[in-house]
Amino acid sequence: MKTSRCLIIALSVALLPAFAHADLYQWTDDSGVVNYTDNPSSIPAKYKKRVSKQADIDNSTDNSDATATNGAPDSSAQNQMPPKTQKKTLYGGKEGTAWQVDFANAKAAVSSIEDEKSNLQERMTDKSISRIDYLLAQSSLKDANFRLSKAKDKLDALNTAADNANLPAEFR
Repeated sequence: MKTSRCLIIALSVALLPAFAHADLYQWTDDSGVVNYTDNPSSIPAKYKKRVSKQADIDNSTDNSDATATNGAPDSSAQNQMPPKTQKKTLYGGKEGTAWQVDFANAKAAVSSIEDEKSNLQERMTDKSISRIDYLLAQSSLKDANFRLSKAKDKLDALNTAADNANLPAEFR
């Protein structure tokens, strides 16, 4: 008796995805954002000619069998899939979050070197340090100045690349 119940439950769970089939429609708006819906009447009228019909939701990332389709003339608000399933907008071949990480790392490097430099300058003003310690601090300060120059150049290059990629300020 228990075995037959378990078998029925297992078969029900195994066959459930076969009944959960739904068509998925995809289009790209004027800002380059890829939108998805399972309701063709929710697609804005101006994007109806750009719609691709996906075979089903499970195959929504496979565009090989996508065909153009026109939906109903209703132009109600668009439904979007959650961001984790949407294609991300790329800026210069990178996602906005990748730019954020690059900027955070570059700014952290500059800040860290500036702090190091400040500590070395403070140490050099201490009259009680030995001549050797003073010369070591002086040498370290020269090295910090060189590394700071390189880090700022790297940040400037990143800003230039971001400008060329039309990266919005929110990712900087």
